[in-house]
Amino acid sequence: LFVVAWVYPLIRRLIVLRQAAIRFGEGDLGQRITPSYFSTISDIEFEFNRMAQRIENLVADVQLLSNAVSHDLRTPLAKIRFGVDTLQDSEDETARERYLERLSSDVDKMTDLVETLLSYSRLESTLIKVEKNALDLQLLVKQSMEFHRREELDIIVEVLGDPAPISGDKRYLTMLIDNLMCNAIQYCEKIIQVSLVYTGVSCQLIVADDGPGIDDSIHKDIFKPFVRGKNSYVSGRVLAGKSINKQHKGYGIGLAFVQRVADWHSARCEVYRSKHLGGAEFVISFDVTSR
Repeated sequence: LFVVAWVYPLIRRLIVLRQAAIRFGEGDLGQRITPSYFSTISDIEFEFNRMAQRIENLVADVQLLSNAVSHDLRTPLAKIRFGVDTLQDSEDETARERYLERLSSDVDKMTDLVETLLSYSRLESTLIKVEKNALDLQLLVKQSMEFHRREELDIIVEVLGDPAPISGDKRYLTMLIDNLMCNAIQYCEKIIQVSLVYTGVSCQLIVADDGPGIDDSIHKDIFKPFVRGKNSYVSGRVLAGKSINKQHKGYGIGLAFVQRVADWHSARCEVYRSKHLGGAEFVISFDVTSR
């Protein structure tokens, strides 16, 4: 009876693990094992959940990659095909030069897309090493603000609470901040507000702007690769007193990189509509280290 009482919980958890593995193998990629405090194989269950999450992310990335390639590559390829045919039939030298310029532009777009795809694929590389040290996030934000400051933009920086160090890789956290700033600069009207909020146990990096914001329907997906906001083109926009039409370039990789770096640092990424500025508000929450 003692042996049965000792073995039964293990057998029960193994049955749960087996059933989850079967459902996952049948295509239910969202299958996870609910952690149990009394489980004797909690480490295996944790690794199963982590493996399942990674596989689900990889499958989702492949699907998004296929969609991006089929859409973003097909368009310039069609233009190039049309341009080559037109170039062969044209005898006007001026028209031929114009067609060559358009062909060169389409080739540049394809090159940019391929480089973007390669850059994102490197994020999945197991060779990437994150070297964490105690860092002053306030200093990294200050350095990034100096780099991104523009005369036509009003960039506000504020620090709330008692600053405390976080554990992170300086290089990748700098890139995270730069990507958030580039996104804000691209979509803002004039004002960007960067806040660091220290609560004693966490540090929130908040980047908000006064742009069109992000539609609520894609808040959950905006950190996925190749997902772009519906406001990717804003016409009649007013900047510095001048009405302009602005095309927002990019392939939706910047925020995916932010999410990946945040994952490496066990940080949480969230997006809201800024109550103060009206545009997008990105919140990255880090755990602070003990002093």
